[in-house]
Amino acid sequence: MLAGPSYGPLLAALGLLVAFIGVLVKSFLLIPLGLIFAVGCFAYWLYPSSGYIRRVVESGLDVRSGLPLQLTGARSTTWWGMLGLVTIGATAFGAFFYAYFYLQLFSENWPSPPPFQLPALAALMLATGGAAGWFGKRAFLAGNRARARTAMGAGVVAVLVYLGVESARLAQLDFGFREHAYGSIVWALAWATMVFAGGSAALLGCAWARLRPAESWETPALTLQLQLAAMFAVFTGAAGLAVFAVVQLSPLLFS
Repeated sequence: MLAGPSYGPLLAALGLLVAFIGVLVKSFLLIPLGLIFAVGCFAYWLYPSSGYIRRVVESGLDVRSGLPLQLTGARSTTWWGMLGLVTIGATAFGAFFYAYFYLQLFSENWPSPPPFQLPALAALMLATGGAAGWFGKRAFLAGNRARARTAMGAGVVAVLVYLGVESARLAQLDFGFREHAYGSIVWALAWATMVFAGGSAALLGCAWARLRPAESWETPALTLQLQLAAMFAVFTGAAGLAVFAVVQLSPLLFS
């Protein structure tokens, strides 16, 4: 299905324009706002109509053509697309970790890590969100829709708590991202993790919202949605734990 005529692309382009203007004027408020607005417009534009999907599924086209209309798991190109996104994210975090140790190796002064408590709580909440997404997917595949909805809701809450704790932690830091190499890489890792956490909360929230009593034709699409949300949430939780290990634990091990 191709998206129909819409103002979505125009609005998304305006959002990207705002983000690029934010880069030019060094406004770190306009950049995320523009990107979030653009992504939201693209999602609104490309999100498939449930009525259209129902008509296609109930038309018997799969029987006449001999081809399945709704695929899940590794048989779905969307699943592979999410796996590709996760792979890109893993590559990005790997580059950040390499930069962290490279800068540490060639810096004369490397500050001690921030206090342990808030980073540990933030990492725990993000990992909890990933675990909740995984358990929610497993519960749905086992036929327990109520438990799956509870797990997805718990995942959303955990990730939102992470965002709050991480924002409070960053507000308490006594250095900015421009002051020294350590500040630059620590703030970059925090921002990258928070961006992925926002995406994880959005995916888990959408899955939670759709986990209501549904008709049989919706089940394959809902299964795929939970699989994608769980995959992204698990990766984000693992990334949060890895960032915690690099920033908070590695200085203790290699000091």
